[in-house]
Amino acid sequence: MDEPPAPAPRTRRRFLAAGATTAVAGLAGCVGFTGPDVTESGSLTFDVPDGVVAVENRNGDVTVEPHDGESVVVEFLKAGRSQEAVDAVTVEGGAADGDLVVGTAYDDRVRNASVDLTVRVPDGGRVGSVGTANGDVVVREVSGDVRASTTNGDARAIDVDGYVSVRSSNGDAEARGTTGLSGARSANGRVRVEVYALRGATDVTVGNGDVEAGVAPDLDASVLATVGNGDLDVEVELDGASVSERQARGRLGDGGPLLTLTSANGDVRLYELES
Repeated sequence: MDEPPAPAPRTRRRFLAAGATTAVAGLAGCVGFTGPDVTESGSLTFDVPDGVVAVENRNGDVTVEPHDGESVVVEFLKAGRSQEAVDAVTVEGGAADGDLVVGTAYDDRVRNASVDLTVRVPDGGRVGSVGTANGDVVVREVSGDVRASTTNGDARAIDVDGYVSVRSSNGDAEARGTTGLSGARSANGRVRVEVYALRGATDVTVGNGDVEAGVAPDLDASVLATVGNGDLDVEVELDGASVSERQARGRLGDGGPLLTLTSANGDVRLYELES
């Protein structure tokens, strides 16, 4: 498949926040309560960058989705065991080489705080890397070559107009309804991908968990699927196939970039998507 055309250039815009609002929800705990006692919500607004929107979080979920506005809107929910903990974390954004980078900054003297971020991107905006250390990452219905990653949580890219990669150390990784796939990986979790196009050699790998890969009927690729301890289920016809209990290799269509599917401890399933 041909790569999608590069987006038309846009006039450079300022990256300073156009506005911000904040609300404190107040105390919500009692003696022995293990959840956050104080929450605080707010929003920030930014001009659409010439480059991409990138998001970097540390503790908390990140959701990136579209909206009908003309600016990038960042909604946040801070939570902590005390007002001091909530005040110790800030949400900010700024320019970096033409991109808009949205992130959280912590006063390291206070650690018991988290921030959930919802980033809404207008039509014409593109998304790049989106990550958190502790929490889920979901990127859906936006444009851009997205790299969704988390250390502890799930990473998902759904209906993205671009080539995506999804990665989690402890959690599931999923790519569904995207233009193409750049990679998928989990150390401990399930990996589920739909593969409509590849730009080059692409790995879909899990250490402890299952791999499920659906491939488009018109995909041209070479395939290498391997299991260490688990079952291998190949539900597509591979030209020039070499198949054993633990490994299968062959070609889809006319062949092409190598798609590698691997699970060390788990099953691997390769199947065909519906037209």
